[in-house]
Amino acid sequence: MLLFSLLALAAADPSAVQAHLDFSDAAHHVVHVRLTFPEGAEGGRELYMPSWTPGSYKIRDFARHVEGVAASADGEPVPTSKVAKNRWHVEYAGPFTLSYDVYARELGVQTSFVDDRMAVLNGASLFLFEHGAPSSFELELQTPEGWAVHTALERQTSGDVHRFLASTVDELIDSPILVGQADVQVIAHDGIDHELVSMAFAPSWDAERAAADLAKLIQVQTAFWGQAPYANYSFLCVGGGGGGLEHLDSTLMMSSAHAMADEESYEGWLGLASHEFFHTWNVKRLRPVELGPFDYETEVYTDSLWVAEGLTSYFGPLLLRRADLLDEASYLEGLSRSIDRLQRRPGRHVRSLEASSFDAWVKHYQRDENTKNTSVSYYGKGSVVGFLLDAELRRRGASLDRAMVLAYERYSGETGFTPDQFRDVLSEVADEDMRPWLDTALAGTEELDYAPALALYGLQFADPEDEEPSAWLGVEHSAQTLSVVVRGGPAWDAGLAVGDEVLAIDGYRSRDMAGALAKHKAGDTVTVLISRRGRLEEREVTLGSAVPQFALEWVEKPTRAQKRARAAWLGGE
Repeated sequence: MLLFSLLALAAADPSAVQAHLDFSDAAHHVVHVRLTFPEGAEGGRELYMPSWTPGSYKIRDFARHVEGVAASADGEPVPTSKVAKNRWHVEYAGPFTLSYDVYARELGVQTSFVDDRMAVLNGASLFLFEHGAPSSFELELQTPEGWAVHTALERQTSGDVHRFLASTVDELIDSPILVGQADVQVIAHDGIDHELVSMAFAPSWDAERAAADLAKLIQVQTAFWGQAPYANYSFLCVGGGGGGLEHLDSTLMMSSAHAMADEESYEGWLGLASHEFFHTWNVKRLRPVELGPFDYETEVYTDSLWVAEGLTSYFGPLLLRRADLLDEASYLEGLSRSIDRLQRRPGRHVRSLEASSFDAWVKHYQRDENTKNTSVSYYGKGSVVGFLLDAELRRRGASLDRAMVLAYERYSGETGFTPDQFRDVLSEVADEDMRPWLDTALAGTEELDYAPALALYGLQFADPEDEEPSAWLGVEHSAQTLSVVVRGGPAWDAGLAVGDEVLAIDGYRSRDMAGALAKHKAGDTVTVLISRRGRLEEREVTLGSAVPQFALEWVEKPTRAQKRARAAWLGGE
Protein backbone atom coordinates (compact mmCIF):
# COMPACT_ATOMS: atom_id res chain seq x y z
CA MET A 1 0.00 0.00 0.00
CA LEU A 2 1.29 3.49 -0.82
CA LEU A 3 1.86 5.61 2.26
CA PHE A 4 3.05 9.12 2.84
CA SER A 5 3.61 11.50 5.74
CA LEU A 6 3.51 15.19 6.37
CA LEU A 7 6.34 15.49 8.89
CA ALA A 8 7.39 18.28 11.22
CA LEU A 9 10.09 20.47 9.79
CA ALA A 10 13.03 21.05 12.10
CA ALA A 11 12.21 24.30 13.81
CA ALA A 12 13.71 27.01 11.63
CA ASP A 13 11.29 29.45 13.26
CA PRO A 14 10.82 28.70 16.98
CA SER A 15 7.47 30.51 16.99
CA ALA A 16 6.01 28.40 14.16
CA VAL A 17 3.68 25.46 14.63
CA GLN A 18 5.25 22.23 13.36
CA ALA A 19 2.82 19.87 11.62
CA HIS A 20 2.96 16.11 11.13
CA LEU A 21 0.30 14.19 9.23
CA ASP A 22 0.61 10.42 9.13
CA PHE A 23 -1.29 8.60 6.39
CA SER A 24 -0.36 5.04 7.40
CA ASP A 25 -4.10 4.41 7.88
CA ALA A 26 -5.11 6.12 4.63
CA ALA A 27 -6.87 3.01 3.29
CA HIS A 28 -9.36 3.47 6.14
CA HIS A 29 -9.60 7.23 5.46
CA VAL A 30 -7.90 8.14 8.75
CA VAL A 31 -5.25 10.83 9.14
CA HIS A 32 -3.09 10.78 12.27
CA VAL A 33 -2.32 14.41 13.10
CA ARG A 34 0.48 15.70 15.31
CA LEU A 35 1.02 19.42 15.91
CA THR A 36 3.83 20.86 17.99
CA PHE A 37 3.04 24.27 19.47
CA PRO A 38 5.68 26.71 20.77
CA GLU A 39 5.69 28.20 24.25
CA GLY A 40 2.60 30.21 25.10
CA ALA A 41 0.98 32.32 27.80
CA GLU A 42 0.47 31.23 31.39
CA GLY A 43 -2.84 29.58 32.15
CA GLY A 44 -2.79 27.20 29.23
CA ARG A 45 -4.01 27.40 25.66
CA GLU A 46 -7.42 27.21 24.00
CA LEU A 47 -7.42 25.28 20.71
CA TYR A 48 -10.19 25.24 18.14
CA MET A 49 -11.10 23.61 14.84
CA PRO A 50 -12.93 25.82 12.30
CA SER A 51 -16.65 25.22 11.89
CA TRP A 52 -16.75 26.44 8.27
CA THR A 53 -14.44 27.37 5.44
CA PRO A 54 -14.49 30.62 3.42
CA GLY A 55 -16.45 30.58 0.17
CA SER A 56 -18.93 27.99 1.44
CA TYR A 57 -21.40 29.58 3.82
CA LYS A 58 -22.52 26.65 5.92
CA ILE A 59 -21.58 25.50 9.41
CA ARG A 60 -20.00 22.11 8.70
CA ASP A 61 -18.72 21.27 12.21
CA PHE A 62 -15.48 19.70 10.98
CA ALA A 63 -14.67 18.72 14.57
CA ARG A 64 -17.22 15.91 14.38
CA HIS A 65 -14.53 13.88 12.60
CA VAL A 66 -11.86 14.43 15.29
CA GLU A 67 -11.06 11.67 17.78
CA GLY A 68 -8.49 10.93 20.51
CA VAL A 69 -7.20 14.43 21.24
CA ALA A 70 -4.24 14.23 23.64
CA ALA A 71 -1.38 16.56 24.57
CA SER A 72 2.10 15.80 25.88
CA ALA A 73 5.31 17.58 26.78
CA ASP A 74 8.70 15.90 27.15
CA GLY A 75 6.98 12.56 26.78
CA GLU A 76 4.57 13.15 29.65
CA PRO A 77 0.79 13.65 29.32
CA VAL A 78 -0.54 17.19 29.70
CA PRO A 79 -4.07 17.77 31.07
CA THR A 80 -6.42 18.32 28.13
CA SER A 81 -10.18 18.79 28.23
CA LYS A 82 -12.87 19.38 25.62
CA VAL A 83 -14.77 22.58 26.48
CA ALA A 84 -17.02 23.02 23.41
CA LYS A 85 -18.03 21.10 20.30
CA ASN A 86 -14.88 22.27 18.50
CA ARG A 87 -12.63 23.50 21.35
CA TRP A 88 -10.07 21.92 23.65
CA HIS A 89 -8.19 23.47 26.58
CA VAL A 90 -4.58 22.43 27.20
CA GLU A 91 -3.34 23.14 30.75
CA TYR A 92 0.24 23.93 29.83
CA ALA A 93 2.19 27.10 29.03
CA GLY A 94 5.34 25.51 27.60
CA PRO A 95 5.87 23.85 24.22
CA PHE A 96 3.69 20.78 23.76
CA THR A 97 2.63 18.27 21.12
CA LEU A 98 -1.01 17.62 20.31
CA SER A 99 -2.08 14.34 18.68
CA TYR A 100 -5.46 13.35 17.25
CA ASP A 101 -7.11 11.44 14.40
CA VAL A 102 -9.30 12.83 11.61
CA TYR A 103 -11.68 10.66 9.64
CA ALA A 104 -11.35 12.01 6.09
CA ARG A 105 -13.78 10.49 3.61
CA GLU A 106 -15.70 13.52 2.29
CA LEU A 107 -14.58 14.08 -1.28
CA GLY A 108 -15.58 17.71 -1.59
CA VAL A 109 -13.97 21.07 -2.17
CA GLN A 110 -14.60 22.14 1.45
CA THR A 111 -13.45 18.95 3.18
CA SER A 112 -10.59 16.42 3.26
CA PHE A 113 -10.33 13.01 1.65
CA VAL A 114 -7.60 10.37 1.84
CA ASP A 115 -7.23 6.83 0.60
CA ASP A 116 -4.32 4.71 -0.57
CA ARG A 117 -4.24 6.46 -3.97
CA MET A 118 -4.50 10.18 -3.25
CA ALA A 119 -5.20 12.91 -0.73
CA VAL A 120 -7.27 16.08 -1.03
CA LEU A 121 -6.47 18.26 1.98
CA ASN A 122 -8.29 21.39 3.18
CA GLY A 123 -6.80 23.04 6.26
CA ALA A 124 -10.07 24.01 7.97
CA SER A 125 -11.08 20.35 8.19
CA LEU A 126 -7.71 19.06 9.44
CA PHE A 127 -5.95 21.44 11.80
CA LEU A 128 -6.56 22.75 15.30
CA PHE A 129 -5.44 26.32 15.88
CA GLU A 130 -4.55 28.25 18.99
CA HIS A 131 -7.23 30.82 19.72
CA GLY A 132 -5.92 34.36 19.60
CA ALA A 133 -2.42 33.37 18.46
CA PRO A 134 -1.08 34.70 15.11
CA SER A 135 0.48 31.34 14.25
CA SER A 136 2.74 30.51 11.33
CA PHE A 137 3.24 26.93 10.12
CA GLU A 138 6.08 24.83 8.77
CA LEU A 139 5.07 21.74 6.80
CA GLU A 140 7.16 18.91 5.43
CA LEU A 141 5.71 16.29 3.11
CA GLN A 142 7.37 12.98 2.33
CA THR A 143 5.74 11.02 -0.45
CA PRO A 144 6.26 7.59 -1.98
CA GLU A 145 7.93 7.23 -5.33
CA GLY A 146 5.85 8.66 -8.15
CA TRP A 147 3.74 10.89 -5.92
CA ALA A 148 3.90 14.67 -5.94
CA VAL A 149 2.52 17.52 -3.86
CA HIS A 150 0.61 20.44 -5.39
CA THR A 151 -0.42 23.57 -3.51
CA ALA A 152 -0.13 27.34 -3.68
CA LEU A 153 1.83 27.39 -0.41
CA GLU A 154 5.40 28.68 -0.60
CA ARG A 155 7.67 25.76 -1.46
CA GLN A 156 11.00 25.57 0.39
CA THR A 157 12.53 22.43 -1.10
CA SER A 158 12.03 20.03 -4.00
CA GLY A 159 12.81 16.39 -4.65
CA ASP A 160 11.70 13.62 -2.31
CA VAL A 161 11.24 16.00 0.61
CA HIS A 162 8.61 18.68 0.10
CA ARG A 163 8.67 21.61 2.50
CA PHE A 164 6.17 24.45 2.58
CA LEU A 165 5.51 27.50 4.72
CA ALA A 166 2.24 29.17 5.70
CA SER A 167 2.73 32.55 7.33
CA THR A 168 -0.77 32.74 8.87
CA VAL A 169 -3.79 30.65 9.80
CA ASP A 170 -5.66 32.28 6.90
CA GLU A 171 -2.98 31.24 4.40
CA LEU A 172 -2.98 27.63 5.59
CA ILE A 173 -6.78 27.40 5.35
CA ASP A 174 -6.74 29.18 1.99
CA SER A 175 -4.27 26.77 0.35
CA PRO A 176 -5.69 23.32 -0.48
CA ILE A 177 -3.18 20.52 -1.12
CA LEU A 178 -3.36 17.65 -3.62
CA VAL A 179 -1.07 14.66 -3.15
CA GLY A 180 -0.78 11.75 -5.54
CA GLN A 181 -0.07 11.03 -9.18
CA ALA A 182 -1.19 13.90 -11.36
CA ASP A 183 -0.78 15.35 -14.82
CA VAL A 184 0.71 18.84 -14.65
CA GLN A 185 0.47 21.38 -17.46
CA VAL A 186 2.24 24.74 -17.07
CA ILE A 187 0.56 27.74 -18.69
CA ALA A 188 2.72 30.84 -18.92
CA HIS A 189 1.04 34.23 -19.32
CA ASP A 190 2.82 37.58 -19.02
CA GLY A 191 5.72 35.93 -17.22
CA ILE A 192 3.48 34.21 -14.63
CA ASP A 193 3.17 30.44 -14.40
CA HIS A 194 -0.28 28.89 -14.05
CA GLU A 195 -0.46 25.17 -13.28
CA LEU A 196 -3.25 22.86 -14.36
CA VAL A 197 -3.02 19.86 -12.02
CA SER A 198 -5.31 16.99 -13.11
CA MET A 199 -5.84 13.96 -10.91
CA ALA A 200 -8.13 10.89 -11.11
CA PHE A 201 -9.63 11.65 -14.53
CA ALA A 202 -10.71 9.04 -17.10
CA PRO A 203 -8.49 8.28 -20.13
CA SER A 204 -10.70 10.57 -22.24
CA TRP A 205 -9.33 13.57 -20.32
CA ASP A 206 -7.07 15.66 -22.57
CA ALA A 207 -4.99 17.83 -20.24
CA GLU A 208 -3.18 19.55 -23.11
CA ARG A 209 -6.47 20.68 -24.64
CA ALA A 210 -7.73 21.87 -21.25
CA ALA A 211 -4.50 23.81 -20.67
CA ALA A 212 -4.71 25.45 -24.11
CA ASP A 213 -8.27 26.55 -23.42
CA LEU A 214 -7.37 27.81 -19.95
CA ALA A 215 -4.65 29.91 -21.56
CA LYS A 216 -7.34 31.73 -23.58
CA LEU A 217 -9.47 32.19 -20.47
CA ILE A 218 -6.52 33.53 -18.45
CA GLN A 219 -5.76 36.04 -21.19
CA VAL A 220 -9.34 37.33 -21.35
CA GLN A 221 -9.85 37.55 -17.58
CA THR A 222 -6.54 39.25 -16.81
CA ALA A 223 -7.28 41.72 -19.61
CA PHE A 224 -10.74 42.32 -18.10
CA TRP A 225 -9.23 43.30 -14.72
CA GLY A 226 -6.08 44.86 -16.14
CA GLN A 227 -3.62 42.80 -14.10
CA ALA A 228 -2.90 39.49 -12.39
CA PRO A 229 -2.69 39.90 -8.59
CA TYR A 230 -0.64 36.75 -7.90
CA ALA A 231 2.92 35.49 -8.42
CA ASN A 232 1.67 32.07 -9.58
CA TYR A 233 -1.66 30.27 -9.75
CA SER A 234 -2.87 26.66 -9.57
CA PHE A 235 -5.98 25.01 -11.01
CA LEU A 236 -6.21 21.92 -8.76
CA CYS A 237 -8.64 19.57 -10.53
CA VAL A 238 -9.95 16.21 -9.33
CA GLY A 239 -12.08 13.75 -11.27
CA GLY A 240 -14.82 12.75 -8.86
CA GLY A 241 -17.10 14.76 -6.61
CA GLY A 242 -18.39 18.09 -7.79
CA GLY A 243 -18.14 21.85 -7.38
CA GLY A 244 -15.38 24.38 -6.98
CA LEU A 245 -14.00 26.64 -4.28
CA GLU A 246 -11.98 29.78 -4.77
CA HIS A 247 -8.70 30.50 -2.98
CA LEU A 248 -6.28 33.41 -3.02
CA ASP A 249 -3.78 31.92 -5.49
CA SER A 250 -5.53 28.70 -6.53
CA THR A 251 -8.84 26.97 -6.98
CA LEU A 252 -9.90 23.45 -6.06
CA MET A 253 -12.29 22.02 -8.67
CA MET A 254 -14.10 18.68 -8.75
CA SER A 255 -16.09 17.29 -11.63
CA SER A 256 -16.98 14.02 -13.28
CA ALA A 257 -13.93 11.94 -14.19
CA HIS A 258 -15.51 11.91 -17.67
CA ALA A 259 -15.60 15.70 -18.05
CA MET A 260 -14.48 15.37 -21.66
CA ALA A 261 -16.88 12.59 -22.58
CA ASP A 262 -18.85 15.09 -24.69
CA GLU A 263 -18.78 18.79 -25.51
CA GLU A 264 -21.62 19.64 -23.15
CA SER A 265 -19.76 18.12 -20.19
CA TYR A 266 -16.56 19.87 -21.17
CA GLU A 267 -18.32 23.22 -21.49
CA GLY A 268 -19.56 22.64 -17.95
CA TRP A 269 -15.98 22.11 -16.78
CA LEU A 270 -14.81 25.25 -18.56
CA GLY A 271 -17.70 27.15 -16.97
CA LEU A 272 -16.61 26.01 -13.53
CA ALA A 273 -13.02 27.06 -14.26
CA SER A 274 -14.14 30.49 -15.50
CA HIS A 275 -16.34 31.04 -12.43
CA GLU A 276 -13.63 30.07 -9.94
CA PHE A 277 -10.89 32.02 -11.72
CA PHE A 278 -13.04 35.18 -11.75
CA HIS A 279 -13.21 34.81 -7.96
CA THR A 280 -9.46 35.48 -7.87
CA TRP A 281 -10.43 39.13 -8.19
CA ASN A 282 -14.09 39.20 -7.17
CA VAL A 283 -14.25 37.84 -3.58
CA LYS A 284 -10.62 36.98 -2.85
CA ARG A 285 -9.54 40.62 -3.32
CA LEU A 286 -12.68 42.65 -4.01
CA ARG A 287 -14.92 41.46 -1.19
CA PRO A 288 -17.91 42.51 0.90
CA VAL A 289 -16.65 44.14 4.09
CA GLU A 290 -18.08 41.34 6.22
CA LEU A 291 -15.98 38.64 4.53
CA GLY A 292 -12.73 39.17 6.41
CA PRO A 293 -10.93 38.99 8.71
CA PHE A 294 -12.67 35.70 9.36
CA ASP A 295 -14.14 34.22 12.49
CA TYR A 296 -13.91 30.55 11.58
CA GLU A 297 -16.23 29.42 14.35
CA THR A 298 -19.41 31.43 13.72
CA GLU A 299 -21.57 32.57 10.82
CA VAL A 300 -20.61 35.73 8.95
CA TYR A 301 -23.65 37.50 7.53
CA THR A 302 -23.68 39.69 4.43
CA ASP A 303 -26.29 41.06 2.01
CA SER A 304 -23.72 41.13 -0.81
CA LEU A 305 -23.35 37.56 -2.02
CA TRP A 306 -25.27 38.69 -5.10
CA VAL A 307 -22.05 40.54 -5.96
CA ALA A 308 -19.66 37.83 -4.79
CA GLU A 309 -21.45 34.89 -6.39
CA GLY A 310 -24.23 36.29 -8.55
CA LEU A 311 -22.10 38.65 -10.63
CA THR A 312 -19.40 35.98 -10.85
CA SER A 313 -22.06 33.62 -12.21
CA TYR A 314 -22.95 36.27 -14.81
CA PHE A 315 -19.40 36.97 -15.94
CA GLY A 316 -18.18 33.35 -15.89
CA PRO A 317 -19.97 32.21 -19.07
CA LEU A 318 -19.79 35.70 -20.65
CA LEU A 319 -15.99 35.65 -20.49
CA LEU A 320 -15.98 32.13 -21.94
CA ARG A 321 -17.89 33.59 -24.87
CA ARG A 322 -15.41 36.45 -25.19
CA ALA A 323 -12.57 33.91 -25.18
CA ASP A 324 -14.29 32.00 -28.02
CA LEU A 325 -14.62 28.97 -25.75
CA LEU A 326 -18.41 29.13 -25.93
CA ASP A 327 -20.32 29.89 -29.09
CA GLU A 328 -23.08 32.47 -29.23
CA ALA A 329 -25.90 29.93 -29.34
CA SER A 330 -24.58 28.03 -26.31
CA TYR A 331 -24.15 31.25 -24.36
CA LEU A 332 -27.73 32.35 -25.06
CA GLU A 333 -28.98 28.89 -24.16
CA GLY A 334 -27.25 29.07 -20.79
CA LEU A 335 -28.57 32.56 -20.08
CA SER A 336 -32.06 31.37 -21.05
CA ARG A 337 -31.80 28.51 -18.56
CA SER A 338 -30.87 30.92 -15.78
CA ILE A 339 -33.87 33.13 -16.53
CA ASP A 340 -36.19 30.14 -16.91
CA ARG A 341 -35.13 28.61 -13.59
CA LEU A 342 -35.73 31.92 -11.82
CA GLN A 343 -39.15 32.44 -13.41
CA ARG A 344 -40.22 28.93 -12.37
CA ARG A 345 -39.54 29.62 -8.67
CA PRO A 346 -42.49 30.94 -6.64
CA GLY A 347 -39.90 31.88 -4.04
CA ARG A 348 -38.90 34.88 -6.15
CA HIS A 349 -42.04 36.59 -4.79
CA VAL A 350 -41.20 35.65 -1.19
CA ARG A 351 -37.52 36.33 -0.54
CA SER A 352 -35.44 39.15 -2.01
CA LEU A 353 -31.98 38.72 -3.47
CA GLU A 354 -30.30 40.45 -0.52
CA ALA A 355 -32.35 38.39 1.96
CA SER A 356 -31.26 35.24 0.12
CA SER A 357 -27.66 36.30 0.64
CA PHE A 358 -28.14 37.00 4.34
CA ASP A 359 -29.91 33.64 4.85
CA ALA A 360 -27.28 31.62 2.95
CA TRP A 361 -26.24 29.84 6.15
CA VAL A 362 -29.68 28.32 6.74
CA LYS A 363 -31.25 28.37 3.26
CA HIS A 364 -28.86 27.92 0.32
CA TYR A 365 -26.91 24.94 1.62
CA GLN A 366 -29.82 23.34 3.49
CA ARG A 367 -32.50 22.96 0.85
CA ASP A 368 -35.74 21.09 1.40
CA GLU A 369 -39.01 20.44 -0.41
CA ASN A 370 -40.21 24.00 0.28
CA THR A 371 -37.08 25.83 -0.90
CA LYS A 372 -38.40 26.63 -4.38
CA ASN A 373 -41.58 28.03 -2.89
CA THR A 374 -39.89 30.36 -0.40
CA SER A 375 -36.43 31.29 -1.65
CA VAL A 376 -34.25 32.25 -4.59
CA SER A 377 -30.59 31.52 -5.24
CA TYR A 378 -28.16 34.42 -4.98
CA TYR A 379 -26.21 32.58 -7.68
CA GLY A 380 -29.12 32.21 -10.10
CA LYS A 381 -31.07 35.41 -9.53
CA GLY A 382 -27.78 37.23 -8.99
CA SER A 383 -26.59 36.23 -12.48
CA VAL A 384 -29.89 37.34 -14.05
CA VAL A 385 -29.73 40.67 -12.20
CA GLY A 386 -26.13 40.97 -13.45
CA PHE A 387 -27.37 40.59 -17.04
CA LEU A 388 -30.08 43.23 -16.55
CA LEU A 389 -27.79 45.58 -14.61
CA ASP A 390 -25.11 45.39 -17.29
CA ALA A 391 -27.74 46.30 -19.89
CA GLU A 392 -28.96 49.23 -17.76
CA LEU A 393 -25.41 50.57 -17.52
CA ARG A 394 -24.77 50.06 -21.24
CA ARG A 395 -27.96 51.96 -22.04
CA ARG A 396 -26.30 54.85 -20.21
CA GLY A 397 -23.01 54.57 -22.08
CA ALA A 398 -21.23 52.59 -19.36
CA SER A 399 -20.93 48.87 -18.50
CA LEU A 400 -20.78 46.49 -15.57
CA ASP A 401 -17.24 45.64 -16.73
CA ARG A 402 -16.20 49.20 -15.97
CA ALA A 403 -17.99 49.24 -12.62
CA MET A 404 -16.31 46.03 -11.45
CA VAL A 405 -12.86 47.34 -12.34
CA LEU A 406 -13.53 50.65 -10.57
CA ALA A 407 -14.78 48.85 -7.47
CA TYR A 408 -11.65 46.68 -7.56
CA GLU A 409 -9.38 49.73 -7.76
CA ARG A 410 -11.05 51.26 -4.72
CA TYR A 411 -11.96 48.37 -2.44
CA SER A 412 -9.68 45.42 -3.17
CA GLY A 413 -7.44 46.21 -0.21
CA GLU A 414 -7.90 45.33 3.44
CA THR A 415 -11.26 46.98 4.09
CA GLY A 416 -13.70 45.55 1.55
CA PHE A 417 -16.84 47.36 0.36
CA THR A 418 -20.18 48.07 1.98
CA PRO A 419 -23.48 47.68 0.12
CA ASP A 420 -23.77 51.47 -0.10
CA GLN A 421 -20.26 51.83 -1.50
CA PHE A 422 -20.98 49.31 -4.24
CA ARG A 423 -24.19 51.15 -5.11
CA ASP A 424 -22.20 54.40 -5.25
CA VAL A 425 -19.73 52.89 -7.72
CA LEU A 426 -22.55 51.77 -10.01
CA SER A 427 -24.16 55.22 -9.85
CA GLU A 428 -20.84 56.92 -10.56
CA VAL A 429 -20.17 54.77 -13.61
CA ALA A 430 -23.71 55.35 -14.91
CA ASP A 431 -23.49 59.09 -14.15
CA GLU A 432 -26.97 58.63 -12.73
CA ASP A 433 -28.45 57.51 -9.42
CA MET A 434 -28.87 53.75 -9.80
CA ARG A 435 -30.25 53.24 -6.29
CA PRO A 436 -33.95 53.09 -7.22
CA TRP A 437 -33.26 50.41 -9.83
CA LEU A 438 -30.99 48.49 -7.46
CA ASP A 439 -33.39 48.71 -4.53
CA THR A 440 -36.11 47.16 -6.66
CA ALA A 441 -33.88 44.38 -8.03
CA LEU A 442 -32.04 43.58 -4.79
CA ALA A 443 -34.44 44.32 -1.96
CA GLY A 444 -37.77 43.75 -3.73
CA THR A 445 -39.69 40.63 -4.72
CA GLU A 446 -41.59 41.95 -7.72
CA GLU A 447 -40.99 40.64 -11.22
CA LEU A 448 -37.82 41.76 -12.94
CA ASP A 449 -38.26 43.87 -16.06
CA TYR A 450 -36.53 42.20 -19.02
CA ALA A 451 -37.84 44.54 -21.69
CA PRO A 452 -35.05 47.19 -21.62
CA ALA A 453 -32.26 44.61 -21.91
CA LEU A 454 -34.01 42.74 -24.71
CA ALA A 455 -34.62 45.96 -26.62
CA LEU A 456 -30.98 47.05 -26.20
CA TYR A 457 -29.50 43.91 -27.73
CA GLY A 458 -32.23 42.94 -30.17
CA LEU A 459 -33.38 39.92 -28.20
CA GLN A 460 -36.79 38.44 -27.60
CA PHE A 461 -38.31 35.48 -25.82
CA ALA A 462 -39.45 32.78 -28.21
CA ASP A 463 -43.23 32.71 -28.51
CA PRO A 464 -44.51 29.83 -26.34
CA GLU A 465 -47.54 29.60 -28.62
CA ASP A 466 -45.23 28.18 -31.28
CA GLU A 467 -45.37 24.91 -29.33
CA GLU A 468 -48.40 22.99 -28.08
CA PRO A 469 -48.53 23.66 -24.31
CA SER A 470 -48.38 20.45 -22.32
CA ALA A 471 -50.50 19.68 -19.29
CA TRP A 472 -48.82 20.67 -16.05
CA LEU A 473 -49.39 19.19 -12.61
CA GLY A 474 -46.95 21.47 -10.78
CA VAL A 475 -44.90 18.84 -8.96
CA GLU A 476 -41.55 17.14 -8.86
CA HIS A 477 -41.39 13.50 -7.93
CA SER A 478 -39.12 10.57 -7.23
CA ALA A 479 -40.69 7.40 -8.62
CA GLN A 480 -44.37 8.06 -7.80
CA THR A 481 -43.78 10.02 -4.58
CA LEU A 482 -44.11 13.82 -4.69
CA SER A 483 -40.91 15.58 -3.59
CA VAL A 484 -41.92 19.18 -4.46
CA VAL A 485 -45.36 20.75 -4.84
CA VAL A 486 -45.11 24.15 -6.50
CA ARG A 487 -46.95 26.90 -4.67
CA GLY A 488 -49.95 28.09 -6.71
CA GLY A 489 -49.76 25.15 -9.13
CA PRO A 490 -52.59 22.70 -9.93
CA ALA A 491 -51.46 20.07 -7.40
CA TRP A 492 -51.04 22.72 -4.69
CA ASP A 493 -54.54 24.10 -5.31
CA ALA A 494 -56.00 20.57 -5.21
CA GLY A 495 -54.43 19.84 -1.83
CA LEU A 496 -51.71 17.41 -2.87
CA ALA A 497 -48.66 17.46 -0.62
CA VAL A 498 -45.04 16.42 -0.47
CA GLY A 499 -44.84 12.73 0.46
CA ASP A 500 -48.04 11.74 -1.31
CA GLU A 501 -47.65 8.62 -3.44
CA VAL A 502 -49.54 8.84 -6.74
CA LEU A 503 -51.11 5.44 -7.37
CA ALA A 504 -53.51 6.10 -10.24
CA ILE A 505 -54.76 8.83 -12.56
CA ASP A 506 -58.39 8.61 -13.78
CA GLY A 507 -58.70 5.10 -12.37
CA TYR A 508 -55.63 3.68 -14.11
CA ARG A 509 -52.53 2.69 -12.20
CA SER A 510 -49.80 5.21 -12.90
CA ARG A 511 -46.19 4.03 -13.04
CA ASP A 512 -45.33 6.74 -15.57
CA MET A 513 -46.79 10.04 -14.38
CA ALA A 514 -45.43 12.03 -17.32
CA GLY A 515 -46.84 9.51 -19.78
CA ALA A 516 -50.25 9.61 -18.10
CA LEU A 517 -50.36 13.40 -18.20
CA ALA A 518 -49.24 13.47 -21.84
CA LYS A 519 -52.68 12.16 -22.78
CA HIS A 520 -54.27 15.34 -21.41
CA LYS A 521 -54.19 19.03 -22.19
CA ALA A 522 -54.25 22.14 -20.05
CA GLY A 523 -57.68 22.68 -18.51
CA ASP A 524 -58.56 18.98 -18.23
CA THR A 525 -59.72 17.76 -14.82
CA VAL A 526 -58.30 14.42 -13.67
CA THR A 527 -58.89 12.26 -10.63
CA VAL A 528 -55.67 11.45 -8.79
CA LEU A 529 -55.57 8.53 -6.34
CA ILE A 530 -52.89 8.99 -3.69
CA SER A 531 -51.59 7.18 -0.64
CA ARG A 532 -50.95 9.60 2.22
CA ARG A 533 -49.33 7.94 5.23
CA GLY A 534 -51.04 4.68 4.19
CA ARG A 535 -54.52 6.14 3.73
CA LEU A 536 -56.00 6.15 0.21
CA GLU A 537 -57.53 9.43 -0.95
CA GLU A 538 -58.75 10.92 -4.23
CA ARG A 539 -58.21 14.47 -5.43
CA GLU A 540 -59.72 16.30 -8.39
CA VAL A 541 -57.00 18.27 -10.16
CA THR A 542 -57.52 20.77 -12.97
CA LEU A 543 -54.34 20.65 -15.00
CA GLY A 544 -52.55 23.86 -15.84
CA SER A 545 -50.39 24.83 -18.77
CA ALA A 546 -46.67 24.18 -18.49
CA VAL A 547 -44.78 27.29 -17.43
CA PRO A 548 -43.58 29.01 -20.63
CA GLN A 549 -39.93 28.50 -21.52
CA PHE A 550 -37.99 31.78 -21.37
CA ALA A 551 -35.86 30.98 -24.40
CA LEU A 552 -33.90 33.94 -25.76
CA GLU A 553 -33.54 34.44 -29.49
CA TRP A 554 -32.34 37.28 -31.69
CA VAL A 555 -34.92 39.45 -33.41
CA GLU A 556 -35.05 38.87 -37.15
CA LYS A 557 -33.99 42.37 -38.17
CA PRO A 558 -31.85 44.09 -35.51
CA THR A 559 -31.08 47.77 -35.83
CA ARG A 560 -27.52 49.07 -36.20
CA ALA A 561 -27.62 50.25 -32.59
CA GLN A 562 -28.66 46.79 -31.44
CA LYS A 563 -25.85 45.20 -33.42
CA ARG A 564 -23.30 47.58 -31.86
CA ALA A 565 -24.64 46.95 -28.35
CA ARG A 566 -24.58 43.20 -28.97
CA ALA A 567 -20.99 43.29 -30.23
CA ALA A 568 -19.82 45.37 -27.27
CA TRP A 569 -21.56 43.07 -24.80
CA LEU A 570 -20.47 39.71 -26.20
CA GLY A 571 -17.09 40.94 -27.43
CA GLY A 572 -16.14 43.07 -24.46
CA GLU A 573 -15.56 46.19 -26.55
